[in-house]
Amino acid sequence: MGRRVLVGLTVLILLAGCSSSASPTPAAGGAVASASPARYYDAKANPQANIDAAVAAAKADGRRVLIDFGADWSNDCRALAADFASPEVKPFLDANFHVVPVYIGHWDRNMAVEDKYGARSGFMPRIVILDGSGVALHKSNAIENASTMSVAEVMTYLQKWAPSPPRTPAGGG
Repeated sequence: MGRRVLVGLTVLILLAGCSSSASPTPAAGGAVASASPARYYDAKANPQANIDAAVAAAKADGRRVLIDFGADWSNDCRALAADFASPEVKPFLDANFHVVPVYIGHWDRNMAVEDKYGARSGFMPRIVILDGSGVALHKSNAIENASTMSVAEVMTYLQKWAPSPPRTPAGGG
C-alpha cells in the first residue's frame, strides 16, 4: 500500500511539472521508455501503424505484442505505466513484449482500433496480447484495477502471457 501512495505522489509531481509536448519514445527493447508515466499515451500516434510494426517485429524475434489501451488521465493507466517502467518489470517486459500504448481519450479516440482487437470496454487500461501473426491471445478485464495491483501481481500477469518459455532479461534481471 505504501508503494502505491509513493507512486501516486510521484505521478502527481510529474503531472505538475510535465510539459505538454513530451511523448513516449521507443526503447531499444521495443517497449516505451517512460521517463514520465504521465505522458505514456501519445494522442498523435498512429496506433494501427504502431501495432502493425510491433507485429512484424514480434514475428521476427518471437516476442509478443502487448497493446495497452488507455489514457494518461486515468489513475489505473498511470499506475500500470509506472509499473511497466519500474526496474522490477521493465527488463522482463522489454525481453518478452513489444508494447504499443494506444490513446483512447474519454472513450472517444481510436475506437476502431479497439473494436478491431475486440477490446472495447468501459474500463481502462485494457490489454490485448497478440502473437507474431497478429492473432489475439488474450484480452484483459483483470488489469483495469492496476492502481490496486502490486508489482508482483503485474509481473505474474506478464509472465502468464509472455512467450513460452519467457525470455530472460539481458543482465539476468
